[in-house]
Formats: sequence, structure tokens, C-alpha cells
Amino acid sequence: MFKRPLRIASILGALILAAGIAPLPAQDTLDKTIRVNIGGEPPSIDPSIMNDLGANNEMQALMEGLVRLDGNSKPHPAAAESWEHNADFTVWTFKLRKNAKWHNGDPVTANDFVYSVQRTLTPETTAGYAEIMYRLLKGGEDYFKAGGMTKGATLPGVRAIDDYTVEYTLNYPAPFFGTFISWGSWFPQNRKAVEASPLRWTLSPTTFVGNGPFRMTDYKAKDRLDSTKSETYWDKDAIFWEKVVFRFIDDDNTEDAAFRTGELDVTETLAVPQVNYWKGKPEMRQSPSLGTIYVQFNVNEAPFDNKFVRRAFSKALQRSIITDKLLRRGETPSKGFIPPGIPDATGTTDFRTKAGDLIGAFDPAAAKKILAEGGVTGPVTGAEYLYNTREENKMIAEQLQQMWRRGLGADVKIQNADWDVVVTRTKNNDFLSARGSWFGDYMDPLGYLELFQSTNPRNSPRFKNPKYDQLVESARYEKDSVKREQFFIEAEKLLVEDEAVIAPLYTNAFAYLAQANIEGLGTNLMGQKLFVRAKRVKK
Repeated sequence: MFKRPLRIASILGALILAAGIAPLPAQDTLDKTIRVNIGGEPPSIDPSIMNDLGANNEMQALMEGLVRLDGNSKPHPAAAESWEHNADFTVWTFKLRKNAKWHNGDPVTANDFVYSVQRTLTPETTAGYAEIMYRLLKGGEDYFKAGGMTKGATLPGVRAIDDYTVEYTLNYPAPFFGTFISWGSWFPQNRKAVEASPLRWTLSPTTFVGNGPFRMTDYKAKDRLDSTKSETYWDKDAIFWEKVVFRFIDDDNTEDAAFRTGELDVTETLAVPQVNYWKGKPEMRQSPSLGTIYVQFNVNEAPFDNKFVRRAFSKALQRSIITDKLLRRGETPSKGFIPPGIPDATGTTDFRTKAGDLIGAFDPAAAKKILAEGGVTGPVTGAEYLYNTREENKMIAEQLQQMWRRGLGADVKIQNADWDVVVTRTKNNDFLSARGSWFGDYMDPLGYLELFQSTNPRNSPRFKNPKYDQLVESARYEKDSVKREQFFIEAEKLLVEDEAVIAPLYTNAFAYLAQANIEGLGTNLMGQKLFVRAKRVKK
């Protein structure tokens, strides 16, 4: 009984097409374009240069590493179909799938992963993650200091055993490597594309060659990056979306308005002033993170060259005011630099629980006593706090300013600047105190504590302490997991409680908006928004 209506429909369709009239789209057709805001435009999506979550989220669509992480931060096969490691986690071998291709049709091979690491560890590339990677890989530091690939140096830490097998040999045990390898800095690079335009290959669809589920189709600086599903992607049939549009909106109010009008499907964040409106609605999404927001102190400039001043400034902060009264998005007051979510050595509890509370209760009276212990008898003067321009950062800065005034009688000037200016100033040690943030690249305390070793270029406070350096190095090479953990515990205590190089404020929570008809979308602890394998459903 269904044959007649179907026949009529087909005849009508043919008549409409013959008349040159486009048929109306079916009313139940689901929109297969997802529009994702990643905040300000990333400085680069070059795997060797990229250095931020926004770029990494773009990379999840345009490129693919050996593994991909799920919502629980567990690795799954991606460009590699399987992998294994030796007993002490110092040698990792990945078997690549043979049907993975670049967007230009070239096969993705082990040499593409080798070339990527070699380029990243070549000094003239100016890679943001070079120091982290070369310390991890066997021979990495020697390779870097010898000038890398442009000088013909040899890098034994990564090699192609054959076209579809890549092996990484590490300097120290890295049980976290299976997670870390998902970060964009480890992604493969198409050598022909890179060397054809080394400085600009990622800036145009005509020069960019990726291997991910989507290929770049348009790029407008300061505005957007458009992409469509790649016909060469090995798992294209599992991808619902036909298009992914990345927006570069860095104003909270503009982002919220774009979401309400449907111009955006997924926001980068949830603006603090909008929390009450969206609370309890299906569009509001929340998830925990491995991010710590903190105040960092310049330990070489007055007044913060005195560790007692730094300790007093930390003790005078009532962190719950910021998390519970101001932000209200699931953030929690810090108990140390390393956030909850990282397992302890035994895997039975959390490292943060094992390491204890290094912050303690809000106690302005104790803060004043700490100042007196440090020989400070009058109000602290000349202090400044620098933060990157954003409404919620301004609100937090004003709260910090008030707390320091009330608790210590300190008159702290607050300064704001664009993100790139703040990055440059802190990198050059041109600040007194400043907003800092760190999101773990992998689930291990090392990823946090090595940040403040004296040789680390990311050590903005220029903290130098031989004991601290040695504790972190001892943990780095220790094969006994319990002993390794104890080194970490002692190092964090020295950093946060004894020297107060930083004053951890709160553990970040990812809060953002997503249209209610999108399912399968989440954010893992690393901050990767998992939109690629999400889908739109009828509501």
C-alpha cells in the first residue's frame, strides 16, 4: 500500500527538477554543521609551534595523532591501531593503521611522526613544547643543542622501524606517555607541505595538509576557520558532521549572544554574569579539569623577593569567595598546585588526597604574623598584580586586591593587558605578581612540578632552588612508584607551602554552553572538547 505515494512523490520530484525549481529540504533534516567557538584566535595550529587549548581543539578535527582520548581521558586507537610498552615504560611502540591518509591522498607513515618530532626539536622552529619533549626523549637535549635537523643531528629517541611502526625511547619511566601522545605537539606532519611553505603552511586551505576527520576549506584571520569532512579519513563513516566551523570570539558577551541566536553551537566558556541564567538548563555543560589557576610571584623583585611576604599574600586569600560566590561554575578552592584527578602511586586514591592540603584555612591573623616573622613591620608597598584582559579575570583581580587590603593592609595595583602582552611580560620576568594557569598535558605530577625547575624556560618567577630541582629530577628517573610519589610530595610542599612561589587559587572547571540537541559532546580532564564524534539529534 506504500507503493503509490512513493511513485507520486518521485514523479513530482522529477517535474520540479525539470522545471528548474529547487525542492524544499525535508523538514526533519538535521543540521550537520557544528559551530564551535575556541575563544581568541590561536597564535598557531602548526603542531610544532602550537601551545594552547584552543589550537589543540582545532587540531582534534584537522589532524590526528597516534591516539585520541575519550571523556574519561583514556586513550583509544587513532592513527595507531595498537601499541605496547616495555616493563618500565621507557620504550613505546605504535603500530600504524595502513588505511590512514593525508588530505592530499598520501599515506600516513611512521616517517611522518619521526619528521614531526625532529622539526619540533630543531631550535630554529621555536617550538613551545621543545623543552618538555627533548627532556623526555632519549638524546633529545643533545639533538636540540646540536642544532636539530638543520645541522644533521641524530635523534635516537624516535625512529621508524618500518613504514607503519614508530618507536619512542624515553630517558625515564613515563607511564603517562600513552596519554601525553594525544597532545597536538606529537601529531604527524606532512613534510612536503611544511617544507613548501615553512612559515605559512597552516594559514590557507591551499597549503595546509592534515590527516584528521576534517580538512580546512576557508580561513579568515581574527574571525573563523571552516572545514568539511575529509573523504580520505579512514573512519569517515563514523563522523556525523559534514562541516565544522571554528569561531574566534574572545568577548564573553558577544559569544553568549551568538549562542542564543544559533550562530554558535558550542561556546568556549560560560561567562560569569550569565551563570544564573543558564544554571539548570540543558545547554549548560560542566566537567572537571586538571587546570590550576594561581598567582605567581616574581621571586627576584621586591616585595616578593621575601618568601614571608609571598606566604602571607597566599594565607590572606579567602579562595571560597572566588569559587562559590563569584564564579559558581564548579570550580573548587585549591589545596595545592596539583589538582584532584591524578591517581596516587597505588592507584587506590587521589594524589591530591595523599599529598594533603598545602593551603590551609583562610586566616588573615596568621598572615600578619607571617609578615612579622619576615621582618615586615609596616604595610607592604609597591605590589602589583598583572592579568590578561577578560571580564572574569578583572573580577577576580579586584577580589584579590580587596582581600590583600583587608587582610594585610597592602595596596596592590592591578594591571590588565592583552593575552599576548601578558605572555611576553611573564616570559621575560617583567612583572611583580601575575595571574597564572596550568592545565596538565598528561595525568602525572611531573607535568606540573617540572614547570618551576630552574632550567625550565616556562619558569616565569625565575625560581631557583637546588633542593627543588633535585627532588623533581629524582622523581623523574625513579622507577619505584612509591618513592617517586614521595619525591613529588616533598617538591610540591617546598614550592607551595615553604617558598610560596605561587599561590594556587582554584581548580578550574570546564563550563560552557552547547545546543540541547547535540549529544555525545564532552570535555575530558585535558580540556579537549569532544565534538568531533558528537552528533545532532531530534528533540
